[in-house]
Amino acid sequence: MNEHKTAISRTKESRPVRDLLKIGAICGRVLDYGCGKGKDTEFLLKKGFEVLSYDPYYKPIDMRTAGKFDTIICNYVLNVIEDEKARIQLFKTLINHLHNDGKLFITARPVKDITAAAKKGSWIKYKDGFITGKKTFQKGISGEYINELYAMAKTIISSNKLDHYVSNKLDHYVSNAKYSIICIQRAKFYPKL
Repeated sequence: MNEHKTAISRTKESRPVRDLLKIGAICGRVLDYGCGKGKDTEFLLKKGFEVLSYDPYYKPIDMRTAGKFDTIICNYVLNVIEDEKARIQLFKTLINHLHNDGKLFITARPVKDITAAAKKGSWIKYKDGFITGKKTFQKGISGEYINELYAMAKTIISSNKLDHYVSNKLDHYVSNAKYSIICIQRAKFYPKL
């Protein structure tokens, strides 16, 4: 499909990154996975973070040599992946790039937002999502679905090697936001996957 057409030309950083920074959730070496045109990366670099950005279209790099990260941000990537196996693979890739005690933040447009946009834009139902007017794929993602994908990825990788939580502070802060977010934290004391 045309995943690269989903990248938004932002004039400033995304709201999820602003919110995460505001509550002190971003730390250490950061991976901006699915960075699009890079506004979140620019913002975090200006704030003094060491940031590596990756996007298969705008910023392709060899992820096998990227190393480990303390924080991984993956904003609105799940929405544009049309195959569930590829969504699970995304989790596996990201989890394997976390340092011990690292945090992965997955942000997605929620079901009600995508459903409303589909209705307004006369999008065509396709697989478990929609084809937009730009001929891109979009799927509404709930926090529960993110949890299900994580559970499938965790089982495939190796069960019980990761701790998973959703921070109450994070939930409370973003409860009125127009996105679903979940935080996955790799435990300090487990061996490398």
